Amino acid sequence: MTDVPVGERKQLAPPVDDSGPFGWARKHLFSSWGNAITTVVLIVAMAWILSWLLEWAVFTANFTASTGSDRSRRWPKSARLSVASFRTICWQQSHAGQSANSETRSTD
Repeated sequence: MTDVPVGERKQLAPPVDDSGPFGWARKHLFSSWGNAITTVVLIVAMAWILSWLLEWAVFTANFTASTGSDRSRRWPKSARLSVASFRTICWQQSHAGQSANSETRSTD
């Protein structure tokens, strides 16, 4: 290589910073026009869905029931019975094991 005087050297562009979250986003999400358009469209769609979900689940939600009968009307009778049956079976299973253990531990 030959030595080139400082004034005659070709100016280079500064290096692109690929470190940190902005560098990662530039490299992976905005590396081409197609990726950039897809990223922006998906971010807008996710923001729209999230705003709708928050509106439905938080801002206009009814968190209280006016009477106890309102709470029982949420589920059909068959579903209430199946939940009650499931709870009963679980309770029986858990207590059956405890009573069997207490009988084997009894001393003479």
